[in-house]
Amino acid sequence: MKILNAFNMAQDAYHVTKAMRHMGIEADLLVFSDKAAKFSDPRWEDPEASKSSWIKTFKKDRFVSDKINVLKIMSLMNKYDVVFCHVPSSLYAQFVHRAYVPYDAGLIRYLPHSKRMQIYPKKIYSDIRLHMLLLSYRRAKRVLYTNPDTTPFFRLAGIDESRLRFVPFFIDTERYKPVEIRRQHDGLVFFAPARHKWSEKGNDVLLKAYAKYDKEFNDTTLILAEWGLDVERSKTLVHELQIHSVKFVRNLSVPVA
Repeated sequence: MKILNAFNMAQDAYHVTKAMRHMGIEADLLVFSDKAAKFSDPRWEDPEASKSSWIKTFKKDRFVSDKINVLKIMSLMNKYDVVFCHVPSSLYAQFVHRAYVPYDAGLIRYLPHSKRMQIYPKKIYSDIRLHMLLLSYRRAKRVLYTNPDTTPFFRLAGIDESRLRFVPFFIDTERYKPVEIRRQHDGLVFFAPARHKWSEKGNDVLLKAYAKYDKEFNDTTLILAEWGLDVERSKTLVHELQIHSVKFVRNLSVPVA
């Protein structure tokens, strides 16, 4: 049996594929060669990744229509027995005559699951692409999901919980493990690497809570990753709350072997 992990949202598909191969499963990873998908580049996890034969790179042909590029992706999927669809590849896999399993990493929050909910803009309910993504979830016999807080969204979308399987993000414990480090800050250090998107990550809630904590315990440091749509809003809030122990760190460049 040949398995494809399609797309590499937040590097999860890379780790899933490595784990499958470690278990003796014939599995490949499909990634995009695109600047817009730079955080999905496997070289973030392994500078040697580009040399791995099981990593298949799809380069969008800018001289043909999007429809032709989609057909090329579907043709690649058709070479496998099962496609694990990391966001948003189930959009295409549902039209391929192969078994597919949507692997949701939070996208369900943005799908037009219920017009009764008023927390999202109306454009979501008129976006045919999002409707087709939701349809791909409804058609699937099983849906894997990484965020336990999204369970109610699946229910609202009409997807029975018996079809859901909670699978946390895969972590390479050989690479990510406690090590001795040289401290650069005195006292207690908090690190919040999440991107700044208040509506989803709650960065504003974190900053307001930390402001209260910092007034009582002033020997702490909060380190934030400097990325995301709301990063400037977060910086403004830090200034308004008069927090002087917050540090923003920039993202590293993609390591190249």
